[in-house]
Amino acid sequence: MKFALTPDNFEHTLGVIVIDMAEPWTIMENLNKWTEVLRRHIDTLRIPPEKMQEWEQRCKCYLDLLLFVRKNLNLYSQLKLVHLRELCWLLFVCFALLLLLLLFVLFVFLV
Repeated sequence: MKFALTPDNFEHTLGVIVIDMAEPWTIMENLNKWTEVLRRHIDTLRIPPEKMQEWEQRCKCYLDLLLFVRKNLNLYSQLKLVHLRELCWLLFVCFALLLLLLLFVLFVFLV
């Protein structure tokens, strides 16, 4: 993981944890294990607190934007303010950042 997630690419990287549903009774154990592995690695990156706060704020803004877009999706379509491709890309980016935010929240609660 040390080559995949570095201080230089941290804010542009999405981590995804996939849980094996073949044994659903191990979901929480596996989730806790892998979020802990990711959290420990992020701690070794020594990202300055102000940079982390900036990242958290950006994630919150993207989440707010995602919720706004979802709420007003019909308005965007009707007014044709955004091309479908751009809107799909925006939703993809917002979803990816939402996943990052959820991972960060998990880290906060696990610490």
